[in-house]
Amino acid sequence: MPALVTQGSADPTVPPSVPRQLRDARPDLVTVVEFPRAMHAESWNADRGRWEDAVLTFLKA
Repeated sequence: MPALVTQGSADPTVPPSVPRQLRDARPDLVTVVEFPRAMHAESWNADRGRWEDAVLTFLKA
């Protein structure tokens, strides 16, 4: 099942390396979009427009 991970680069809970490892293991299934300076679960707040674009692009694929 395809997965989209929106990741804050400043996330202390889930380090950015974790979703990158998932993507590297299954690039056919995992898409990672990083948001600079965003903390855990703050991707949408960091850049709402970019987050919405990422989600819509993923859903249309």
